[in-house]
Amino acid sequence: MSAIDINLSGPGRPLRRSWSFCVGAGRANEGLRADWQRDLRRAIAEL
Repeated sequence: MSAIDINLSGPGRPLRRSWSFCVGAGRANEGLRADWQRDLRRAIAEL
Protein backbone atom coordinates (compact mmCIF):
# COMPACT_ATOMS: atom_id res chain seq x y z
CA MET A 1 0.00 0.00 0.00
CA SER A 2 1.34 3.45 -0.91
CA ALA A 3 1.44 6.39 1.47
CA ILE A 4 0.11 9.81 0.58
CA ASP A 5 2.10 12.79 1.83
CA ILE A 6 0.10 16.03 2.16
CA ASN A 7 1.79 19.32 3.08
CA LEU A 8 -1.01 21.73 4.04
CA SER A 9 1.40 24.62 4.62
CA GLY A 10 3.08 24.26 1.21
CA PRO A 11 2.18 26.23 -1.93
CA GLY A 12 -0.87 25.15 -3.86
CA ARG A 13 -0.96 24.31 -7.52
CA PRO A 14 -3.70 24.28 -10.17
CA LEU A 15 -5.90 21.21 -10.39
CA ARG A 16 -5.33 19.27 -13.61
CA ARG A 17 -8.78 18.51 -14.96
CA SER A 18 -7.77 15.61 -17.20
CA TRP A 19 -11.31 14.25 -17.22
CA SER A 20 -12.37 17.28 -19.28
CA PHE A 21 -10.31 16.00 -22.21
CA CYS A 22 -11.76 12.50 -22.52
CA VAL A 23 -14.60 11.26 -24.68
CA GLY A 24 -17.37 9.34 -23.05
CA ALA A 25 -21.09 9.25 -22.52
CA GLY A 26 -22.56 8.68 -19.13
CA ARG A 27 -26.04 9.99 -19.90
CA ALA A 28 -28.25 10.16 -22.97
CA ASN A 29 -28.52 13.97 -22.87
CA GLU A 30 -24.74 14.26 -23.36
CA GLY A 31 -25.14 12.71 -26.80
CA LEU A 32 -27.50 15.52 -27.77
CA ARG A 33 -24.99 18.30 -27.09
CA ALA A 34 -23.45 19.84 -30.20
CA ASP A 35 -19.97 20.04 -28.65
CA TRP A 36 -20.09 16.37 -27.65
CA GLN A 37 -21.17 15.33 -31.15
CA ARG A 38 -18.39 17.44 -32.68
CA ASP A 39 -15.79 15.89 -30.39
CA LEU A 40 -17.04 12.38 -31.14
CA ARG A 41 -16.84 13.00 -34.90
CA ARG A 42 -13.28 14.23 -34.48
CA ALA A 43 -12.31 11.22 -32.36
CA ILE A 44 -13.75 8.84 -34.95
CA ALA A 45 -11.96 10.63 -37.79
CA GLU A 46 -8.61 10.74 -36.02
CA LEU A 47 -8.70 7.24 -34.61
